[in-house]
Amino acid sequence: STQSTGVVKCLQMRLPRLSRNFGSKRSVRSVRGTHDLFGATGLDAQRWLCQVAERVCGRYGFEHISTPVMEHLEVFARTLGDTSDVVSKEMYTLEDLSGHTLALRPEGTAAVVRAMIQH
Repeated sequence: STQSTGVVKCLQMRLPRLSRNFGSKRSVRSVRGTHDLFGATGLDAQRWLCQVAERVCGRYGFEHISTPVMEHLEVFARTLGDTSDVVSKEMYTLEDLSGHTLALRPEGTAAVVRAMIQH
């Protein structure tokens, strides 16, 4: 879509600048408290756990939903309030090339509700 193309272009413009900031003197590490999952010990265990959770939830009529990690800021501003700490202080936002303000999803509820309304 045009919107996702704009986000990609926006990120591509910033990537060279980000890579210059990680010179040889600084090590690039994952964020504290996060983990990279790969190989038999990581991804396989995660897949197994997700499959078990989906089977159990499916027995009770729930289905899997996956929403984008990025949403329009309005999705969160409407549900959390423009002046809430999450919206005003704790949310990562960026402006795409079309001038829309996008936010990294701080929690899942608003994105799931948006998806249910949209579809």
